[in-house]
Amino acid sequence: MIEGDFVWILAKWKDLDAIDIYSIVKLRVDVFIVEQNCIYSEFDGCDILPDSFHLICKTKSSNAVVAYLRILAPFESGYGIRTRIGRIIVDSSMRGSGLSYKLMQEGISHCKQKFPESSIQISAQAHLIRFYEKCGFHTTGQEYLEDDIPHICMLLDI
Repeated sequence: MIEGDFVWILAKWKDLDAIDIYSIVKLRVDVFIVEQNCIYSEFDGCDILPDSFHLICKTKSSNAVVAYLRILAPFESGYGIRTRIGRIIVDSSMRGSGLSYKLMQEGISHCKQKFPESSIQISAQAHLIRFYEKCGFHTTGQEYLEDDIPHICMLLDI
């Protein structure tokens, strides 16, 4: 089901239509704010940056957005140049299907194509460390709280 039933779209915010933007924001709010009971502003200004990209996974049958992540252009971190992947999310109805792993594979592939000289950094929720390790990331540093949820910086060396 993971390979054939989905359409993958990589786009800048300005190139998304209103329905896609609504679907992305709704999924992010439903999970990051409602499901995780984490009240904070979902809009951080990074969605509209000129070098940020949005990877959207839609079902072919219903055109529903079921997975999403955001790619931010490389920055100088003091530890080298790093591209950031964030807002990694899969609709609750699709969890356990392998779609999360496919989302990360797609996101990593796009990062390598767009920014081949850059390592990839994520701010992972601590309970997902093993999952991200299976995607090739390793932890860097100590756990910290982000919006009252334990996180840890993880890196994929390119």
